[in-house]
Amino acid sequence: MRTRLVTPISKALTWRTVGARRAASVAAAFIVAGGLATGIAQVAGAEPQPSITQVQAKINELTSQFNKAVQQYDQVAEQPR
Repeated sequence: MRTRLVTPISKALTWRTVGARRAASVAAAFIVAGGLATGIAQVAGAEPQPSITQVQAKINELTSQFNKAVQQYDQVAEQPR
């Protein structure tokens, strides 16, 4: 009888141990993933600021694209339906 009483308790303890290990593994995975995300964000943020000339060139490029899009929209809007 003793072996029968001990066996269910040891199985229950084993399942609790497995569950605790699984929970610890999941928590560790989240911590590692968070650390990697933080590291990547810091590396991405380490790029130097663009110069004023580069910013002005980008603004001119975007303004040109915007003007072209407005012109195309106006052409389509003028067409009869």
